[in-house]
Amino acid sequence: QAVRRRGVGSVSQAPPLSPLPALSRLARHRTMSGGETEVSKNFKRNPLSAEPLAPGMVPGVGAATVSKLKAESPPVRNPQQLMGYYLLLNRSEHNFKAFLEMRGIQTKYAGIILEAMQAKSLEYCTDDEHDLKSPVKPGADTTKVAHLFSMLPLSSHKIVAGQTPGIGQMSLPSVERTIKTQMGEDAKPPKETPSAVQLMGLYLAFGRERERMLRWLKDDCGCQERHASATVDALETKACKICDEPTDPVFASPPPKEQRPRLPPTREESEKGVMKGTKNKEKEEALQRMQDQSSALQKLLFFILGGGLIAIIVLHLTIGFV
Repeated sequence: QAVRRRGVGSVSQAPPLSPLPALSRLARHRTMSGGETEVSKNFKRNPLSAEPLAPGMVPGVGAATVSKLKAESPPVRNPQQLMGYYLLLNRSEHNFKAFLEMRGIQTKYAGIILEAMQAKSLEYCTDDEHDLKSPVKPGADTTKVAHLFSMLPLSSHKIVAGQTPGIGQMSLPSVERTIKTQMGEDAKPPKETPSAVQLMGLYLAFGRERERMLRWLKDDCGCQERHASATVDALETKACKICDEPTDPVFASPPPKEQRPRLPPTREESEKGVMKGTKNKEKEEALQRMQDQSSALQKLLFFILGGGLIAIIVLHLTIGFV
């Protein structure tokens, strides 16, 4: 299911695909069954590029596929936009494959591209239900909502209030209606529309153009300026993590810790150290005195008990002799 001709410019000019099935009936995302090629490894470990699409950048995309993706309307000019259309279709396996085949891409290569998108998107997307115990509640602080949006995976389930910055209970119906329009007049969008995955997909399909996304939210969805800005800010921050940073933990290594030179202690620190050392020495001496006194008492007690025992024995012997 693609997007209708009038709507969001180049994103909305492809003829409609077959209706989207409900996500509950979709097959689970598959992983690549065969051995990975070098192109697949590079695609997984490298950031999602905004460079012009070329052979070898995305698995299954050769010279002929590049030409077909760029020639059709709306054109797919780079890997970020290709991922954008996959996310805009809410990661629907059937519909994204149909989207590619409609552009003349052979089924074999459409399947390879689909698998690459699935594997890459697993780094920042999820099909799990929303966590109802999440600390994000309707009316929560905007900064907190934005922080959690940037940290948590994008969900393919319908947006709930307090999950996506700028999208609240009041704006959800208009966003839902507009995204369904984007997906085509004959489309049957899933009940999970609109999802955070779809919002990110539209933003990537727009080429990460801030003003274009703002116009779509304000003019097409009727969102207020400040709410639209909050949504686009959150999408920009999230897109930086998705597109500009390597996210594969196998290949991403943490930066080395900064080694700071050890500075000599100040006069105040030295005096504190001397005072602390003096106090510790006094405590050790007091403890030693207590131990010495305890040892002397033990010796005295032993001497008294020993002397008394000897006296009893002598007395017993004397009485027995008499």
